[in-house]
Amino acid sequence: MKRCMVSILLCGVAWCSVGCVYLPGDRGERPARDMPADYLADFTYTPRLTGYTTQILKTADDHTVRRHTFASSVNLLEPHDIVIDHFAPTGKGPKPAVFVLPILGGKNKVANFFAKHFARKGIAALVVHRQEAYKDVRELEKMNPLFRQIVFDHMQALDWAELQPDIDVSRVGLFGVSAGAIKGSLVYAIDDRVDTAMLCLVGGDLPWILSYSTEKGIAKNRDQLLKERGATQADMHAEMKKVFQHDPLKYAPFVNRDRTVLVLAAFDQAVPYAKGLELRQAMGKPPTYILPTGHITSVVFMPWLRDVAVAHFRRQLQN
Repeated sequence: MKRCMVSILLCGVAWCSVGCVYLPGDRGERPARDMPADYLADFTYTPRLTGYTTQILKTADDHTVRRHTFASSVNLLEPHDIVIDHFAPTGKGPKPAVFVLPILGGKNKVANFFAKHFARKGIAALVVHRQEAYKDVRELEKMNPLFRQIVFDHMQALDWAELQPDIDVSRVGLFGVSAGAIKGSLVYAIDDRVDTAMLCLVGGDLPWILSYSTEKGIAKNRDQLLKERGATQADMHAEMKKVFQHDPLKYAPFVNRDRTVLVLAAFDQAVPYAKGLELRQAMGKPPTYILPTGHITSVVFMPWLRDVAVAHFRRQLQN
């Protein structure tokens, strides 16, 4: 075991010494595009936030963590609460805010790692808890309402943010890793209250990713579904291509390329590198960092990534 840990650390040092590749954004003129009305129609709702509860989770010298809970007014799958952990920087005046979207598994450790750092640097961080029930959805017919619900949850979280005196909702960013980035790419494209985004280990073509990804959580649900249906991965891919309507590639042309940064991993098999490049192309080729790692092994770059993220959001949100 010790030898294994030493090997991992040595590999991490080697990767970091090699560093990542930076692809500058396309500087060519990109005509403004208005999102078609039918694209937006699926994400129309009437805000009904009437109240919320607050619990203080942590108080430190440079930030406070508060948990806010309120009932969702949009429930496509089942009634549920929206839970937001607000990492609030110490200091007077409203702060710019960044929504940090959690990965698929774990207990928000990755999201909290970044959120805490953002708050310490003077940027409010908002972690919207994922619904555990969303992870267990295996029925293909529920995939469209599932992704719509995820967007609605974050739109309602933005409604809540507009009521907070210590958040400047004219300066809002979005940060996500892996599944958080995939979901975040939809929120970013659809809700124009989000000004800028940094999306890491992200990709488009969800029918392919959900059918063939090696990510543990995705593979577990997929294998159970295929066993129940007596189907193959190719069968699932073909069916999803027919029924799934909310792929990030569909909405990518409508994001602000010049306010977007992507981070991809060259040896990623969970969210394949090629699918990240597809999304980059659809977005108009925003600036992109390419890590010399796989999906999980990209963890060695996380301390570097959080500093790059802070610099990006400070620049874009003028903090």
